Amino acid sequence: MKKIYILLLLATICNGVSSLHASDSKKTKKSFAETFPGKPVLTLFADYKQGFDNVSDKSKFEIKRAYIGYKFNNASNWSGSIIFDIAAADFNGSNLEFTSHLKNAYVTWSKNDLKINIGVIKANNFAVQEKAWGHRYVMKNSGDEYGFAPSADLGFSASYKFSEWLKGDVSVTNGKGNKKLRINNNYRYGAGLTFNVIEDVTFRAYYDLYAKDIYGTNTANQHTISVFAGYKHSKFSIAGDYNHMFNTDFHKGDDMGGLSLYSTVKIIDKVNAFARYDNFSTNTTSTDDNGSAIRLGVDYSPLKFLKISPNVYNWNPTGSQAETFVYLNLLINF
Repeated sequence: MKKIYILLLLATICNGVSSLHASDSKKTKKSFAETFPGKPVLTLFADYKQGFDNVSDKSKFEIKRAYIGYKFNNASNWSGSIIFDIAAADFNGSNLEFTSHLKNAYVTWSKNDLKINIGVIKANNFAVQEKAWGHRYVMKNSGDEYGFAPSADLGFSASYKFSEWLKGDVSVTNGKGNKKLRINNNYRYGAGLTFNVIEDVTFRAYYDLYAKDIYGTNTANQHTISVFAGYKHSKFSIAGDYNHMFNTDFHKGDDMGGLSLYSTVKIIDKVNAFARYDNFSTNTTSTDDNGSAIRLGVDYSPLKFLKISPNVYNWNPTGSQAETFVYLNLLINF
């Protein structure tokens, strides 16, 4: 099914390009870059990790994922992106080294303070948190890391800047994320407000409803709330967010919550230190990963397209032994 989506998308793009060329045969044919001015995208995440104590036998090099694609902007109201995500296989029994799927494939129309996205879009849920955390190549933001919402999904979103201190956004998506582009009657409706009343201070509140079309004895609509507060200075930043999901996967009474606190401090030019604390709890039947995590490290950017981070990660699950790893994370981004 994923291959069908990809083929249909590519066929649509090719047909659109052909139509543009055929519209006026007297005109000089334009190249792809002239028709869709933009730039290619290449991002690579890699790391090495070594465990200590009870996980001392766990160590490996990993190329976790790569993003390959193209972003275009025709200098008017239209822009877009098509990016493939090539990731290490993470399901049991797989002999595949990597799997691939569409990360993003959308067009954007914007005018003045209004922006609309349609396609396999970036999710609005944790966009502000992602930017405030700033180290995705080391670890995802807490909402994405612990499964409160996908980072991309099939649907549409709209955002509007009401004033210099207030922005709003809404979305309607498929609900399962960009890896499961199935069509059904379940939709995820989201709405958020971002406040910047005080300079360098940001507050955000977000709510989404994942509605189910068929109900059983122990099923109910899924609800998620997210709140964020952060302060950014030229020398440091500090922020925190809390996420709570009710009726996870439509199972009535299955809830999960997560608190995340994080800070980045500029040491010298191109070198930052960061710290993060997560606390995750759940009573869901799908996971029992209750516990807390600490991540401490340094972020070094010797070149514009390169970031390197030596860091330490400690996961302390409830009722079990803690696990500690030393990481060396790498980001290449063009």
